[in-house]
Amino acid sequence: MILLDSNVLIYLMNGQKPKLFDWISQHHTAVSVITRIEVLGFHKLSDQQKWLAEQLLNMSRQLTISDDVVQRAILLKQQRAIKLGDAMIAATALTYQIPLATYNSQDFIWTGVQLLEMPL
Repeated sequence: MILLDSNVLIYLMNGQKPKLFDWISQHHTAVSVITRIEVLGFHKLSDQQKWLAEQLLNMSRQLTISDDVVQRAILLKQQRAIKLGDAMIAATALTYQIPLATYNSQDFIWTGVQLLEMPL
């Protein structure tokens, strides 16, 4: 299983990474509930983007915020300045012991999360 960062879904629904849909369809993917909030909560989503985002999110298993995820996120935030969403996503990957697919690896490189290179 591979955890998808929010930016992966955002690029896909904006049509910016044409090979990405094939890549996602070939892997068993998951998303943090935080990714669901970040993607669907964007205030400028068109109806078409919202529909596509929901389809993409439904293709992946949704991982909840457990106490373990919360505690790991707290530890990450205590170590360095990191956005809450990124801390929660990194903590989810660490808790479930799965790699994270992201286009912003620099945001996560220090966290100990296994990172995957994404296709162009």
